[in-house]
Amino acid sequence: QTNDIFTEFVRFLDRDYQEDNIYIEYCIPVSGNESAASGLVVSNLQGGTFASILHKGSCKNIKDTYGYLYEWINQNEYSPCGLARELYLGGITPRENDRNWVTEIQIPVKKKVGQ
Repeated sequence: QTNDIFTEFVRFLDRDYQEDNIYIEYCIPVSGNESAASGLVVSNLQGGTFASILHKGSCKNIKDTYGYLYEWINQNEYSPCGLARELYLGGITPRENDRNWVTEIQIPVKKKVGQ
């Protein structure tokens, strides 16, 4: 059973942006008492402060949206402090038109020391 508030998403396990050979965790929300099927892991993700932005359209140009978000993080005296994740609003199923994709990019942040 899933929680209607959250959606499936991926966490990127590489620290730097990569176009290929990407290591991810595919995540789906489950109720608190789910047990993992063979080969799967159930875990809780830590909360915190995140910088986020919505990207609409094809993932072919999502790198530009990441660049804008990282620029915002730096200009506002934050620094990234964890793995980026992408939430696929409306699900991850294929769409007829890439323009209909909506992806929320979330990057955990902390205030820079001395700020």
